[in-house]
Amino acid sequence: MVPTHLGNLSNLHHLDISYQFPPLLVRDLSWLSALSSLQYLGMNYVNFTNSPHELFRAVNNMPSLSELHLGSCNLVSLPQSYPFSNITSLSVLALGGNSFNSSIPSWLFNMSTLTKLDLFFSSLIGLVPSMHGRWKVCKLQDLNLSNNFLTGDIAEMIEAMSCSNQSLEMLDLGDNQLTGRLPHSLEHFNSLFYLDLSRNSVNSHSGVSGPIPAFIGNLSNLDSLNLEGNKMNGTIPESIGKLTNLYTLNLLENYWEGTMTNTHFHNLTKLTSFSVSSKKNSFAMKVTNDWFPPFNHLRHVEIRDCQVGPTFPKWLKDQRFLNEIILESAGISGVIPHWLYNMSSQISNLDLSHNKISGYFPKEMNFTSSNSPKIDFSFNYLKGPVPLWSG
Repeated sequence: MVPTHLGNLSNLHHLDISYQFPPLLVRDLSWLSALSSLQYLGMNYVNFTNSPHELFRAVNNMPSLSELHLGSCNLVSLPQSYPFSNITSLSVLALGGNSFNSSIPSWLFNMSTLTKLDLFFSSLIGLVPSMHGRWKVCKLQDLNLSNNFLTGDIAEMIEAMSCSNQSLEMLDLGDNQLTGRLPHSLEHFNSLFYLDLSRNSVNSHSGVSGPIPAFIGNLSNLDSLNLEGNKMNGTIPESIGKLTNLYTLNLLENYWEGTMTNTHFHNLTKLTSFSVSSKKNSFAMKVTNDWFPPFNHLRHVEIRDCQVGPTFPKWLKDQRFLNEIILESAGISGVIPHWLYNMSSQISNLDLSHNKISGYFPKEMNFTSSNSPKIDFSFNYLKGPVPLWSG
């Protein structure tokens, strides 16, 4: 139980009682209403027995409040009208992890002072208010609406947030039910460094579609791009190789065609995770035999349902930090190269299944990863006894 005598701290500016174990319980909100000087309020994972309406009314008595964190508080509804009429400078509103089971009220996108809005995993449903006009959150830097049930056209949504195209740094719309193509207006979001549109294709009617626009290479600050699990198609543009700050590139589970070559990786010197797969049979990764990648800190590579072979990709040989290698249905034949044996002690996940790899099971491998390694050599032409690898 949260002690009500906290309300006596009328000059308190910062209060954070988040993440307590066991979770704190609030029955009486009178003490909260008394903290009129608060600028920061963190109450993540605090259980409220009061209605959300009562909670927001208490918060409205804090005119100087700048940050409000009410994540995973078992809140079951959002006010449909603006609840913070007395607060003039709210910058951060984090309400993720609740179960609102409602649409997003339009007032959330009319708060001109907001720099961060977090509503992930909140059972939000239906159209985003963007479908009815432009937002006024022109200072927004971080928007997380992931893991909900939001629908509508992603192009209209990005158009609606155009006034924040110079400030927005993080945009996470993953795990929803959005549709449509990436609009040209996305090119103007120059500050964007994190873009996640993954897994919007949850049924036959949803999913981001169309090709990756060539202008993607102009988003020079991007360090993470995740387009996994959509209906995107066409060829992957070579301009993606201009993203010099990119650490993570995830292109899994789409409908790519054509090829990826050396040029696609030309300036990706910081790449640590690369994933790609295609649901079409006409996609291949073709790099020259003597290709030496510009990156040398790759930790995760996942290439599935893509023609990489016929031989094992030599360009992985000098990636000294690799701990996950997934080359499933990659058209690889021949024997497992000995340099992979030397790398085995650091590998936690090795999947070479559904290829045409021949020879004997590699007993010389030494899987000593701290976590129990995942090894999959199924559906190949390997012979001999399966080794009992160490680790």
